[in-house]
Amino acid sequence: MAHSFYFAAHADDALLFRGNQLFADQHTRGARVVHVTTTAGDAGRTDGWWQAREQGLVDALNATAGDPPVITETVTLDGRVLTRYRAANWVLYPLRLPDGALDGQGFGLGSLTMLRDGQLGALAPLDGSPPYQSWTAFVATLRAIVARHRDSGETPWLNVADPDPARNPGDHPDHYATAAAADAIADADRTSAWYWTGYDTKNRPANLGGLALEAKRFLFAAYGWRTGGPDETEWGWWGPRDYGRAR
Repeated sequence: MAHSFYFAAHADDALLFRGNQLFADQHTRGARVVHVTTTAGDAGRTDGWWQAREQGLVDALNATAGDPPVITETVTLDGRVLTRYRAANWVLYPLRLPDGALDGQGFGLGSLTMLRDGQLGALAPLDGSPPYQSWTAFVATLRAIVARHRDSGETPWLNVADPDPARNPGDHPDHYATAAAADAIADADRTSAWYWTGYDTKNRPANLGGLALEAKRFLFAAYGWRTGGPDETEWGWWGPRDYGRAR
């Protein structure tokens, strides 16, 4: 079975910046999508916002697969117990680390950027599970997820934000941190990678239409109903656009 991995900092990132390909990957015969969200995308809120976003992503992935039964379980990888959702041809691992905010400093609980830069000794997920004691430990967990799912001899694709600020300017610090971890995996584990452009795409011409645009919209709409309806402002900025590069 062929695998496509999506490493996203927030629940809607892959939907907004690479949703057309995500939809296509889920409709490729003999393929499976393995999706990882590194942060909870909580925005500092404690009112159920991040839980709703997580369930919205489950809804989007599952709607694309035709709404089969979803299994929620815990698995142990690299000595760490993780939540995993799975159904049909997709798997989702939500790591639920604190949102780093637009300044990379977060909302009082730390951030991936701070862990990467050595400003923190540990970073704890919002679900109460044990903290990651270092950036190396965090990357090791992502590597363990890839190792669990890739087939022998397979060279899977990692889809993630572009880690290069020159090519992907003005992106969210969580996007860059997640991309840095994926870049390390691509170096160490013989994978290919597609780097999508994030926030800056709203400054570029719309370049999606037809089935690709409709597929992307389907995913984003399915996600959005858990959070009060699709965010039409964000869709206008990023929906009709898909920019990126192969690593």
